[in-house]
Amino acid sequence: MREHKEKLKEETSAPALIVEGVFDALPYVGRAVACLGKPTHKQFDLLCRSKRPLCVVLDGDAWEEGYALSQKLKLNGKVTGYVKLPAGDDPGSVDVDWLLSEVEKSIL
Repeated sequence: MREHKEKLKEETSAPALIVEGVFDALPYVGRAVACLGKPTHKQFDLLCRSKRPLCVVLDGDAWEEGYALSQKLKLNGKVTGYVKLPAGDDPGSVDVDWLLSEVEKSIL
């Protein structure tokens, strides 16, 4: 996540996607932050300091954890959304345009 710190500091209305793995982030270069699993406490603190909206998009089998993370970020004052992926899918396996559209809708 270290290489993504600068992306989180950018002041923009474009949401950053919070994903689990590097391969999940590849189709969304410049827009996704890979936590390499679920976010640690240190990574959560970094997300809370983000200057841009966030959208949690964990793998389909981790939708409950993704929703909980989104709500925890909201409780910490972040503008955040959440996208539930179909079971068995991950951000790298779904249609990129579809997911980006869902991300935008989730932030409203």
